[in-house]
Amino acid sequence: MPGPNGAPSGTAPRARPLRIGLFGAFHPMSDRAGGSSTGMAVLFEGSARVAHVTVFGTAGSTAPEHLALPHLTVLPIWSPDRPRTLLKALRAMTRRAGELDGYVFNIYPTSFGRFPPANGLGMLLPVFVAKLTRRPVVVFMHNFVESQDLTRLGYEVSPLAVRAAMWLEARVARSTIVVTGLPSVAEAARTALRAPVRLVPFRFVDSVAGLLAEVPHPTSASGPPSAEDPLKILLFGSWGPQKDLEGALALLRPWIEGGANATVTVAGAANPNFPPYIALLERLARELPKDGFRFIGRVEDTRLAEVFRGHDVLLLPYHATGGYSGVMNLGAAFGIQVVAYDHAQLREFAGQLGIDAQFVPPNDGEAVRRALLEAGRRRTRRSRDTEGRLAIARAGTEAILDLLGAPPAPAGAVP
Repeated sequence: MPGPNGAPSGTAPRARPLRIGLFGAFHPMSDRAGGSSTGMAVLFEGSARVAHVTVFGTAGSTAPEHLALPHLTVLPIWSPDRPRTLLKALRAMTRRAGELDGYVFNIYPTSFGRFPPANGLGMLLPVFVAKLTRRPVVVFMHNFVESQDLTRLGYEVSPLAVRAAMWLEARVARSTIVVTGLPSVAEAARTALRAPVRLVPFRFVDSVAGLLAEVPHPTSASGPPSAEDPLKILLFGSWGPQKDLEGALALLRPWIEGGANATVTVAGAANPNFPPYIALLERLARELPKDGFRFIGRVEDTRLAEVFRGHDVLLLPYHATGGYSGVMNLGAAFGIQVVAYDHAQLREFAGQLGIDAQFVPPNDGEAVRRALLEAGRRRTRRSRDTEGRLAIARAGTEAILDLLGAPPAPAGAVP
């Protein structure tokens, strides 16, 4: 029987720090949950309970260049929509079983590409690793087919495909220790899969690499904005059908062109699962007036603080949600106001983060403009409590170490 932290009861604590294998998309990839995988790895590497982290990452993965991570090894080994590379990753993970004490997967059902064969094989990787290595395996699942509306997320799936995905999720849940970030997601998965799914809030983890890039004066505060300053609005994300970028810009355009004292920045690239959005972003960048709208493309970790702190309010125009919002995580971490289309999971996550986000009906231009103006009135001096944010993020990864059976931190170590 598992003990209260998910590890087998009656087992003595390990005498030495763990050597962990981490599978997921990884830096510099921020899509496919790459931002949270990177944050996980950095926090694991810095924990007194961890001796070494080996990342089995996406092709092109590297350690974040701006951070000193002597106990981190990155193996860029798999590529989305290439099942053979997933088999290569499986072989690498199992061959290193003698060097590793446990494994962590940071995934969701469509994180392995656009096509079913890759996603089906990818979902089975943690099951195979658990059975072949007999090491503890923790799987952080950002979402499940039971907790989201796949059609609104942009996927065309048959009832057969949904049943197959649920079967795969059930295999994972019964073979590994599965965790997720929102109570509603955990409850939906537990009910549908009839298997344990644990809750581990993942607050600020996506922002870790960006927060640590703020080397100078990390706890200082920026000066308060003037009421005469333009309201700087940020739309940030991996753009695809899940988010109503085109609709949100259509709501904002007449307001900006009508003389509102505001500017809009669109940051981020197209979601790799939806290539047509590359052309959409290019078209919007051409059509929208340059004096009110700018498109800056993908943002490196080292520029996250600059981009977020350079704006007053983050607008989240979601059609649908798929678990916690990594972009809301970033906005909260860097202390800017948040306005979001009203969805239950976004409200739930805002409550976890402890932020006073404003929620508006989707596609209601008047409500969006009112909320943005209110955000402008609420602009205040922004605290840069980097250490506080990192401590909250660290609580999530330390909870995963509990589930892996890591030894307690030495006395005096930072938790």
